[in-house]
Parts: sequence; structure tokens; C-alpha cells
Amino acid sequence: MSKSSMLRFLVGISLAAGLACAHAGCSGGGETTDAGGDVSVPDGSSTDAGKDGATPTDAGDAGDAGDAGDAANDVTVTDAGSDALPLTNPTSIQIQAVRNAATQAPADGGTVNLAIDNAVVTYVKSLVGSDPAGFFVQAEQTGPAVFVAVDPAALTPVPVPGDQVSFVVTQVVSVASVKEATAITTFTRTAQNVALAPLLQDVSAATDLVTGIDGYESEYIKMDFTVASPFAPSGTGFVQAQVTTAGLSGNASLNLKLRLPTTAQASLGIDNGCAATLTGIMYRFGGVAQPSGWASGDVAGLACKAPKVKSALATSLTQTVVTFDRNLDGTTLHANGDQFSFDHGLLASAATLSAPAQVTVTTSSQVAQTSYTVTVASTLQDTLGKGIDSTANSASFPAFGSPAQLQLNEINPNIGSSLDLIELLVKSPGTINGITIEQGISTKTILATLPNLVVAQGDLVVVHLGAPTSSTESASKTDCSDASCYGGAWDINGGSTGVTYSGRVLLVRNPNNGTIQDAAPFWTGTQLPAAFPTDVMSIQGSGDWLPADCSGNPCNTLQLAESVSVDWSSCGTAASGSSVARKANADTNYAADWAVGPSSFGSSNP
Repeated sequence: MSKSSMLRFLVGISLAAGLACAHAGCSGGGETTDAGGDVSVPDGSSTDAGKDGATPTDAGDAGDAGDAGDAANDVTVTDAGSDALPLTNPTSIQIQAVRNAATQAPADGGTVNLAIDNAVVTYVKSLVGSDPAGFFVQAEQTGPAVFVAVDPAALTPVPVPGDQVSFVVTQVVSVASVKEATAITTFTRTAQNVALAPLLQDVSAATDLVTGIDGYESEYIKMDFTVASPFAPSGTGFVQAQVTTAGLSGNASLNLKLRLPTTAQASLGIDNGCAATLTGIMYRFGGVAQPSGWASGDVAGLACKAPKVKSALATSLTQTVVTFDRNLDGTTLHANGDQFSFDHGLLASAATLSAPAQVTVTTSSQVAQTSYTVTVASTLQDTLGKGIDSTANSASFPAFGSPAQLQLNEINPNIGSSLDLIELLVKSPGTINGITIEQGISTKTILATLPNLVVAQGDLVVVHLGAPTSSTESASKTDCSDASCYGGAWDINGGSTGVTYSGRVLLVRNPNNGTIQDAAPFWTGTQLPAAFPTDVMSIQGSGDWLPADCSGNPCNTLQLAESVSVDWSSCGTAASGSSVARKANADTNYAADWAVGPSSFGSSNP
């Protein structure tokens, strides 16, 4: 039986028969009491919204702990006899009792009176973002372990890794399935400098880290891994990314996510494709296993691919910002700019590190409406001493003032109160000033005129229609703090008119009624306007939509126009509902590029 299967077996016994009484505060003798119905604690979704940072309070003396708080929150732990759990280590039995009490507790926590004696502190973490301060304890390499969500600085003595400690747990809760002791009393240290190596479990080859997460949660682990996706937000102050290991890869590792503080990830420069070793804690968010560290020192042996040029953007006629996919070693950057070469006679004269992964290059004056390419020498290195990848060392960009090229990327035309959303993907950098988002051609409605904003290739722009509570961002993608805004995109308020949810052609047009940048026709099963076939044939004729006709005939009837258009039926009535989006940013100008599915505004399309 695997470790996780065994622990699930143990938990099943404990929930069915109760837990061995671990402290004098329990009902005496061999008596048993009915614990009542189990309390279901939701696992939450796979997107980590952050953990509750409520400050724990002292529940009082151990003898009074059973009276603390509302009696409705008391967690009754049944006495099923000393042989109810096959665990043999007394401390492990006590830790398991606390874990099971947290599982049975109400959603807002419950009162208990459970001792943990002579447990070893494996990891101590301070308050970071939305995660509470606390420490982790266990007694055996294979667990169980539990998180004590009490600020170590509030305890005397302050616990550190390697301490052996005893205390009484008086409050428990399960937060996103993490079992927590949120209040303790009678805290004492019984030994110091206990070796942690015997408790460190190498899970690199484990195949059940996700399916058996209950059997690993909160335990002290070592894991060799490779980052398999870009990092994305995971609660306030944190990011996470999918990782693969010797034991888990492909679809089996989709819910195995390395989680680090945003500052640690940035200082390490760890990103997609990097390999390293984590020594930390197996955390979780519901069914997502989150091997975690809370300091950059928890990640060692970092090995990454050579840095690549991601993009270039002219921010003035004489300055260009070149962005890389990894943090750079500023000491390898030449101040005279000679590591940056341009075509069309543009000459570099200076270079400065303007951000950890960005260099601002000063050049001679650009020529308007000219497209330039910058190439970077391999003598520029990242923080791991690797030079720029010679196969990905260049990027093209238009001269300053040239319009960006935008593509319709995701749309929800069916949100209540006409608060519809249109997401645009930046295909080439430049300014979006004056670019219009339009509905219809025969009878045109301008849904939005975009503001003076310079965007980079790969940026997302979410246009909010109707009367949104959002605000237009101009300095950064996090300017808008409204809940309707998206941290991964530029949020822009459009016009007061929403998208008409029937048969419509939507398009992106250059400033001053210029050429079409992108267009697509959409339809539903409702009555379509008579002009719909004419509009569809118009974008077919301009080469902005395919097929160019309907089997050799004009698409001049509603039925024929529908046959080549995107069916956007079933879009949801809220921003979080279903939307119509490109499949993984497909762009063949056919209806097959699009599908209705879960909303992904502000992030890459699935």
C-alpha cells in the first residue's frame, strides 16, 4: 500500500471510529461520545486566492480550552481506544488527532484541547502576502505533519527549525484543505538542534503527490523538479508554476505547482524551463499540490536555459527598451551600447539596465514608419553567467509613434447591463492611440477608441464596455484596483454601448478610419440582421476572413453567412462565465480558430 493510500486508510478509520484521547482535557476513561455529523470543508478551486491571514489568539489555559468561544464551534474528538490508529509514534498519533479535528471543524474553525508533545519544528515562515506566519511540526519522515498558524515571534522561546517543542492546540481549522492549528497554549521547548535530515523526505520519484496529497501535506520535503509553465499569481505576494519530476510529468503533473513568494521568484530568476531542487514544505490549495518555499534559499542547484530576447519597444525616437526572459547580470552590460546592433543605419550609443530583465538602449534618431531589428551579443549574460541564446537574440519593433498591431482574442458579448468585454492581443508593439474597435461595416458602431498607450508584443488589452467600475490604466497593468480589472492585462474603458449579441462582424481598425487590423464574424441562433451577409462578404473580400466564398458562391444569405462564421452562442451573462476565444491564440482567419469555453480574460487562452 502506498504512503498516501495508507494515510487515507488511517483518516477513514479516525473519522469513522474517532481519535485516541491525547490529553487529560478529554472525557475520561474509555468513554466515547458522538461527534455529530461531519462538516464538509470545500477544497476551493485550482486558482489560489491566497490564505486567510487572521491573527491567532490565545485560547487560555489548557483546562479552560474546551470552554473557549462559541460552543457551536467545539470539535468533539471521540475516544476509540489506544489501538484505533496503526501509528505507533506517540507524537505522530497526537499530530494526526489535530489534523483530523481540523478536518471535522466548522468552516470558520473549532475549539479543541489536544496536546502535541516533543514534535520537531521543520520549517518556520514569517508573514508573506496573504499567508499567515507560523511553523510546521512533525515527528517521523513520512509524517503526519501539521501547520501551526501562530506567529513564532509571539511565542517564548521563539521556535526555530530543529527545536523540539510541546504545546496544547486549542483552535483548529481547515483552509483550502490545509489543516491548521490556529491557537495554542503552554508552549515549551524540550530540546534544541535536533537533526532535520532524518525527517527530510525526498519526493522526487513519488507518483502520488497530487492524488495522495493528504498523505504529504505540511511535511518537510526535498524535490528535484523542472518548471513546465510560466509563473502566474497564486494569492497576494505569491506566484506558482507547474513543475515536473522524475515521478510526475505530462498531464499527471498539471496540479503539481511550485509556489514561491513573488520576490523570491524574481531574485532567483527562476522561470519556465529551469531545473532546481527545493527543500521546503508540501503545501496545497484544495486538490493542487504546492511544493513550497518562502525564501530564495529554499531553492538550490538552479540551472536554466540561456536567456532569450523577448521583445523590443521604442519608447522615444532615440530610446528602445529590449526585454529578456531572464534577469541579467548588470556587470556584463557595456555602457556604450556596443552589444546592441540595429539595421537601417540605427546606431547605439549607450545602454543601461532599466529593470532586472530589461535594457534601455540610446540610439540615433529613428525614421518614422520604419521597422527595425535589434540583435544582442552573447557577451551580455544572465545572473547565472549564461550568454544570450544565439538562436533567440533579436527582436523587431516599429519606430516610435507607429501603431501597434492588435488581434481580437476573447469576447463576451452577453454580460448583464451591457458590461461586455473584448480582449485584444498585441501582435507587434507600438502605440494604440486612436485605434478603434468597431461593430458592423454597413452600419458601423464604434465600441471603443483606444487611448495613448504604448504596448509591447504579447501584451493583452481588455476593453470594458458599458458603464464599468474599472478605470483606464496608463502607467502599469496594476493601476486599476477594481475587482473587475485584470492584473495580467491593460484595462481600458471603452464606450457606453455594449456588443449586440446576435449576428455581428467585429473588427479592429487603424486610427482615422484606416485599414482593418483584424476582423471576425459571429452569430447566434437568434434573428440575424439583414446586413450580416453583406458585412461577412466585405471582410472576405478584403482578405481578413476565410474562406473567401461559400463553395464558390457568394455568402449572400443568412444561412450561408452563418456557415462561415463563429457561433458564439452559450456565452455567459457574467465576466466569469463562458466567453468566445481563440484556441491557444490560433490565427488562420477561419471560424475553427474560435470556441466558446471558460473565461480567461487577462491571461493566455487555453
